[in-house]
This record gives sequence, structure tokens and C-alpha cells, in this order.
Amino acid sequence: LGTDLALLNGSSIKAESDFDSGLVHYSELMRALPFPTKMVSIYLPGSIIEASIRYSRQSGDFFDQKKGFLQVDFGVNLENPSVTGKFSGADLTSYESLLDANKLDRIASINGERFDPNKKYFVALPRNLLKGFCNIEPLVEYVLNDKTIEMPEHDSYVPAIQLILRQCAKNIWNRLGDFESIDKDGDNLITRAEIKERVKEILNQELSGTLLDELVFTLDADRDGRISKEEFLKMKANLNS
Repeated sequence: LGTDLALLNGSSIKAESDFDSGLVHYSELMRALPFPTKMVSIYLPGSIIEASIRYSRQSGDFFDQKKGFLQVDFGVNLENPSVTGKFSGADLTSYESLLDANKLDRIASINGERFDPNKKYFVALPRNLLKGFCNIEPLVEYVLNDKTIEMPEHDSYVPAIQLILRQCAKNIWNRLGDFESIDKDGDNLITRAEIKERVKEILNQELSGTLLDELVFTLDADRDGRISKEEFLKMKANLNS
């Protein structure tokens, strides 16, 4: 979505499995993300982002499961992130000490740059959080009261699982080499079969039909099922911009 950061409430993810091999099948991904989590992008002040993260993690009883617990992406550096819940193994005394000192869940930096509470950041998050799901009060109050906010259109969302597939597709494209390495028959068009063959050659893996579809979709601008050299160069540049 081209955002500065992403937020995702904990109840969107069913963290019941470990993927020790590093390989995740589409069916396993569906089990981990079983809900139609509709991700949208919106500008939010840094102060609201931090307040929302802190509220989602610190409100309620220490031992309660918090479905609104906001997870952040790897680009967000949190100082003293909260660890709560009866199965977390966290120490209540240490938690309360940091909470009393107002030191929990402070954002230090975003994407390597010092956090600015007055700056507006472009944020990806589930649309239902903006409508009050999990009742993250700082976020909901901001959306209700700030008349200048530009809310996403009703149908302008991307399912979270689709974003994961897109990121997988991007990572694979960046490992497949230049156009000529994939266009085996030299007709200046990359086909689905040629992508599948190149993936097998480079990664020694058989792709699922779903991920193969996403690989084609990612670069196929005119949606004819094939990728021209112009599409390849233009879209790969966009993927890595």
C-alpha cells in the first residue's frame, strides 16, 4: 500500500502454528488469517498512532486477552513494548513499574527516522478499527472529531492475505533475474509457464497456482496474461521504489 507503517489488531491473526521449515502453504496462510481483514490506508498524526498503540495494549486487566492489541511492522521501533496476558510469561511487577513511569510502548523511530508526534504518517490498518471495532478510543475519537480527515472510500481496501501474497510475489520477482533469463523462447513475452519454470530453476520450488497468479498479476499491467519487456521493466521499478 506504499505506507509509512502498518498496524494490525491481534485478533486478526490465529497464531496457533509454527512454520519451522520457512515454507507456508496457502491453506496454512488462510488458517492463520481466517477473517476478511480489509486493509486501508489513511494519514494519522504520530501522537494518535502512539496513543492508539498504548491504549490497545495497556487498557484492561494485565492478564486479559486483548483482541485489539495493536501489532506494528518491523519498521516501527517501540521502546519497552508491552507483553501481557496469562500465557505470555511476562512479569507483572516490571510491567506495572514501567507503566507507572509512563515508559511503555513509546515509539522511538519509524523506518529509521526519529519519531515525530506532530507529523502525519501514512498508515495501513484494518478498516473496521476506524469504525470502532475493538474500541481503541484515541483512534475512534480522532476519526469522529477531526473533520479534515480523508476517510477511505467504501470499496478501497485490500485483504490482508492479498498483501502478503503481493509481498511474496515481489520477493520472488527480485530473485528471478532479468527479462531474458525468464523469457526462455525469446519472443519478448513472459508467460505463466516460463515463470513457473524459472522459479523451479532458481528456487527449486513448485509454486501454488494462487501465488503463480499473483506473480503474473503483479507485473501484467494490461491483464492479457503475459508480461512484455516494457511491463517487466516498468513494474519492477515500481515494486522496488
